[in-house]
Amino acid sequence: MNSNASPATSIVGRALWHPTITGSTGRLWFAAMSNIGHQPWLVHFIHKLLAGDAAVLQLLARNPFPEGPPRFVRAELYRYEFTELADPHGSWWRRTRVRSYLPPVHKDQREINDYLQRFGWSKEAQAEESGNE
Repeated sequence: MNSNASPATSIVGRALWHPTITGSTGRLWFAAMSNIGHQPWLVHFIHKLLAGDAAVLQLLARNPFPEGPPRFVRAELYRYEFTELADPHGSWWRRTRVRSYLPPVHKDQREINDYLQRFGWSKEAQAEESGNE
């Protein structure tokens, strides 16, 4: 997921820059500061990505899955650090993998569905919600 405030952004030239992290990018940034088990909204979000939910895909700058929903999603945690001004490649960031944040999961995985059910996000609850609209 890219936004104007993410480390993946390409910026021409070096200037004083103050990042502003908003929206889903900001939520992901803060979520990475804790365990995935403390982020039920993120587990729900990932489950919706796996289901190809159009409303969730609209939250992203672009659809990362144009050929259809992925079979599996995983999340890796990286540490980003500024490079030196004299970086020979002109890179702004140095990225180092810290650990797995969420192992590969699929939409029909029992543990994920049980977790979501505890928060009222089970398939049955979603079906009831759809019927009430």
